[in-house]
Amino acid sequence: MSIGIKLGIFSELDAAAAEAGGGDAIELVGYAAGKKSSGTWWSNPTPTMDDEPPDGMQQNDLIIFTWMWPMWTDPGTPSGYTQLLHTIGPSSLQFRTTYKVVGASVDTSFPTPTEGYHHFFVSVWRNVDTSNPFDATPTVATGYNTNANPASITTQTDNAVVLVLAGRTWGWHSAWTGWPSGYPADNRAESGRDGWTGAALTWKTIESAGTEDPGTFTHASYFWITQTIALRQA
Repeated sequence: MSIGIKLGIFSELDAAAAEAGGGDAIELVGYAAGKKSSGTWWSNPTPTMDDEPPDGMQQNDLIIFTWMWPMWTDPGTPSGYTQLLHTIGPSSLQFRTTYKVVGASVDTSFPTPTEGYHHFFVSVWRNVDTSNPFDATPTVATGYNTNANPASITTQTDNAVVLVLAGRTWGWHSAWTGWPSGYPADNRAESGRDGWTGAALTWKTIESAGTEDPGTFTHASYFWITQTIALRQA
């Protein structure tokens, strides 16, 4: 299996939040996005690498791992991970988001599904509160034949990072043509897409605690799911 990996993403908005907060802002160490269809893996974005964590991952980093699949075999919760959300949407489209805090023995691989059609995202974050990594109760939204409209989330502390995950089915090879307003272009990933499904991830730092309403994705309409998650700064 190969995955796309992007390292050291730290946007101007994130830098501004770090300066305002006066502490170590939450930092993305790296992310990967990919899909499995009919036994073959594709990766997006490039470059590709085997199922290895990003260089420099270390103890107390937080791994967020999400599967998306349409109707077929449920891959379950990977060994060593804790389930955060399992969302079942229209037409049995499903998202399962799990997480783990990296221990003294740093992970050398990520889980991979062995059958069926699956999309996945894995992102690794630093300076997250490992005792209470989630700043607010995650929110979900589902729909049919409309653009994916993520639910709002109310952060409790300054400089939380909001992650928005979106998945859709029956996209017929079409791209995500629009992203939630205010989420930097560098802070976006797609899992790759096929005739059945596609998934997307975007994120940004919220400098002042309060309600964040990400706005909609635009895409070929059919069944969709979104999950909105907030990470708490250490």
